[in-house]
Amino acid sequence: MSQKVNGIIYSDDMKTVGGVESKDITEAVIADGVTKIAHEAFKGCTSLASVTIPKGVTVIGYRAFKDCASLASVAISEGVWGIGDGAFKGCASLASVAIPEGVTKIGWDAFRDCASLKEITFGGTAAQWTVGLWGFKAVNENVAVHCSDGDAKPIDKTITEFAIPEGVTKIAHEAFEDCTSLASVTIPASVTEIGDSAFSGCASLASVAIPEGVTEIGYEAFMGCA
Repeated sequence: MSQKVNGIIYSDDMKTVGGVESKDITEAVIADGVTKIAHEAFKGCTSLASVTIPKGVTVIGYRAFKDCASLASVAISEGVWGIGDGAFKGCASLASVAIPEGVTKIGWDAFRDCASLKEITFGGTAAQWTVGLWGFKAVNENVAVHCSDGDAKPIDKTITEFAIPEGVTKIAHEAFEDCTSLASVTIPASVTEIGDSAFSGCASLASVAIPEGVTEIGYEAFMGCA
């Protein structure tokens, strides 16, 4: 069962946005109480110029707003923790995005191929963006990422040592993949999770001290290390 309100299709309990009645929708005001925007919910709504996301939303599904070419701005609410693969890919009019600190997952190509997008503001630190989220996988190379402590930079694949700052809680999947000269890495006590292939292919990395607080080490996290 589903409910339809102002052109938007909701789950029967009004917790999830599942889609739209017409791809010609120009404005979407998502109802309070919604916690999830489902996969591909607004995909291909090329006339959608404005969307209001309420504070209760926690997850924006993969390709949720893909190819919404008229969408010029979006306010991602503080409660969101997950942005799926390709969520805003191809939103050609999107010029800037503010991502709250509480986001702990940004999928592949989430903001890729957004021709007008020149900058992203992230509420967390540069280390959280680069190491914890590996956020650069989500954007084109020319996009500047402004963080609470300065602009984020991609990890240099030629680094020989790296100290992850205290406060980072996760090392994202593939964050240091194929850093073949990386011989030393310091992981702070704040880290609890090491993602899939996080240090895969780090051929010079012979040893690493893993803090006691780490509860999850992903698939092939250290494959190909010395």
